[in-house]
Amino acid sequence: PYIISVLFSDLLFCTFLLPILAIRFYTRETEANIWPGFCSLFPFLFFVSLGAFILSLMSVTINRTLIIILQERSQKIINSKVRAVVILLCWVLPVFAMIPALSETYGQLGLKPLTQSC
Repeated sequence: PYIISVLFSDLLFCTFLLPILAIRFYTRETEANIWPGFCSLFPFLFFVSLGAFILSLMSVTINRTLIIILQERSQKIINSKVRAVVILLCWVLPVFAMIPALSETYGQLGLKPLTQSC
């Protein structure tokens, strides 16, 4: 289940975010020309995807470590409910981490005039 979470975060990055970065690099245009609200959505999706990827890899590492160290007890500790909660947290925590930037209480998402990028 943890690897599937990594798969979805990579899928989001490779099918949606990376092509837009490539188009921006090739055409030398800003992401704002794609869609007016895009400069807020793009960094949000980028950092949520990155955060979910990192947390999912970390959960794989912790899961494997617990299996090696605890062996028999790991099956009782790491059941399907625990796995579901961990995967949910891998995606919810990055979203909550981006709330201050979305609400502009700490930082802001949008077009940066100096660099002409989001």
